[in-house]
Amino acid sequence: MKPEHQDWLRSNVVAAFRRFPGSGLFLQGSASRSGANAHNLDLSRRRVEAVSRFLTGQGVPAGQILTSFTGEELSSSRSGEDERDRAVTAVLLSAPATPVRFRAHAPLDGFEESPDRARQLDRLTIGVGETKEVDLDNGGLVGVLTTGNPAIASVRPSSFPIQRSVTILGTGGGSTLIEARDPSGVVLLARLLVVVKNVVRHSIAIHVVRDNAGHSSQRGTSSIQQIATR
Repeated sequence: MKPEHQDWLRSNVVAAFRRFPGSGLFLQGSASRSGANAHNLDLSRRRVEAVSRFLTGQGVPAGQILTSFTGEELSSSRSGEDERDRAVTAVLLSAPATPVRFRAHAPLDGFEESPDRARQLDRLTIGVGETKEVDLDNGGLVGVLTTGNPAIASVRPSSFPIQRSVTILGTGGGSTLIEARDPSGVVLLARLLVVVKNVVRHSIAIHVVRDNAGHSSQRGTSSIQQIATR
């Protein structure tokens, strides 16, 4: 960290915590598009960790700091070398920092929690034309929910106030990201990968003619069961 960055953090972030010790802090690291994607992701992680270590060394409680890193994903610069992308965004919250996370609304409903919580990229599998509910922890911090491709999946409600649970509609085959952002629409708080598949239905019928005890079955086509698989 450059000395001028340390001075800025002391004057703004550390001083704010001394005035409002119950506040929370959200740190998000980013990188430019110069270099490989995996390398840039690691750079953004190291940047945000360096800022977090500095702030805890200045007395900011580690438990009140929430961190995220996005690599080059949020870069909108025309140049891959734009130094404004090589940064850490610091957002001071009026309440202690709490993570925004997608969670399963019902068991075994196509929701898979990410094993890597630092990336916060969970997954939902849904059929074309189906709707599913997904819970959203700390949705009150979210200002807008966006979808990368509305032709694949849409979400509602999509803007503040965000409810405890949101409804996702699978509109076409493929995959897209649902992103939760702060009220400014800038800070990425959580992401959900939505995979939409065509529903394939298999019809099966079980017909028992006669068992060992001499009982017979009169089942016909009404016994057919439909099983939807994705």
